[in-house]
Order: sequence, then C-alpha cells, then structure tokens
Amino acid sequence: MGLILLVAALAHIGAPTTVNGQVIGKPDDYKVVGPERVCLREASFDLNKNEASYLVYTGIHSQTIQIVGANGTIKLSEGEAWAMPKRPKSLFFKNATMEVYEVEDSDTEFRYIVYARNRYSDGKFVPMIWIDGTSLAEDKSDLDIIRRLSIGDLPIKSCKIKFNYGWAPLMGDEPTVWRHK
Repeated sequence: MGLILLVAALAHIGAPTTVNGQVIGKPDDYKVVGPERVCLREASFDLNKNEASYLVYTGIHSQTIQIVGANGTIKLSEGEAWAMPKRPKSLFFKNATMEVYEVEDSDTEFRYIVYARNRYSDGKFVPMIWIDGTSLAEDKSDLDIIRRLSIGDLPIKSCKIKFNYGWAPLMGDEPTVWRHK
C-alpha cells in the first residue's frame, strides 16, 4: 500500500516554479533523497530513508518544498509575510524555537502553522511555515514529522541542499540553491 501511495505522489510532482509561474527546472534538478537534511532559508527538515524532497516554488516572499514518502506527502511552505490565520485551532507542539498550531481553513483543509522568530520579527514569534500534506494524520503521530523540523539559518555544510528566496536570488544577486556534496 505504501509503495502505491509513493508512486501516486510522484506522479504529481510538477516542475518547480517562481514568480508568475515561470518554470525554473525539472523536478529532479532539486531532488534530494533521504536520509539527508534539506534546508530552507530559515529552517531545515530531516528526510528519512526512502523519502525524497522536491522544490515546488521559490519566490519573493516564500518558498515551498514537497516531501514524498511511503506514507504520502508533506508540504513545507516557508515565508516571511504570511497573514495571521483566522482560526488557529489549538497549540499542538512547542519548544524554545517554535510553536506549532493546528489550523482548519474555511475549506476544511487541515494543516499546521509554525510560529517562530525570523530575521524580520524583532524577536517575536510570527507565522513562518505552513505544513500540510497527505502524510498528516491529524493526531499525535504527526509529532514524528514536526520533530524533524528545525528553525534557524544553518550553514550550507549542515545541509545536502539549501534553498533561498527573495529579491536577491530572483535578480541573480544570490543563488536560489546551494548544494553541499
């Protein structure tokens, strides 16, 4: 059953895009197979064995990666300008660097929002990462996913791949991606 979900999820991996839907490569150009650490600009996620991550989108204010594994998908969207969710459901997890809340949107989509400090938050916790996907069980077993997320701007040597977003990479002043061999 898990293999079927993996194959089905892989079929939906599209080409990564940027602003205005511009395609910036093929899915495999930004693929990482676990066990490895994938870094976003201000967070990282540890892939398990037999999981793969793909870049979905990188733009001015956000970036999204999708993790595909035997139990489905996990989508992480990191941004610096998320609107406050209208109805955070309840606190799900908390540690020194983040607070994770359950959120059910008006269209009844379940997901988590991670509040954390970022380079623009003046030390305050702000909405930073949305987590959703078919791998979420909407119960305590999701802690296995949440605990693989870390907040902080890690050096590239700590990551197999590190993604960047904002005006600088879009204008070519900084790379969109760094790779550590």
